[in-house]
Amino acid sequence: TVSQELEFRPEVPVIEALHIRRKFRTSKEVVPIGDLGNYRIILTLENIGESTLHNLVLLDKVPDSFEYNLMPDTAKPKITDEVGQDTLKWEIDELGIGENLEISYEISGTGEYSPSDAQLAL
Repeated sequence: TVSQELEFRPEVPVIEALHIRRKFRTSKEVVPIGDLGNYRIILTLENIGESTLHNLVLLDKVPDSFEYNLMPDTAKPKITDEVGQDTLKWEIDELGIGENLEISYEISGTGEYSPSDAQLAL
């Protein structure tokens, strides 16, 4: 009798981890214009990394005591009414390497306006 031993070796897939650094810069500029209580808000998002950025969300907050008007060439945000403030939310599908996006709008109103930093959710 011939006996054979079979050894079973399952194939183990080799998984390579790909680390993509998402490097970007955001800025918010608040420029007083015209009458007291009028400001132009300029949000800038710049891709300073080595890969295209996808599915970005840029948020900014405006107190309830202020009205806001978007500039004609600015994308319309989704607006969430929260207690004491509105949150403006822009969804950006893609931002290529070296590209920057500028969003500007004007606000006018009375009361305290302390410009919070624009937030980027990834």
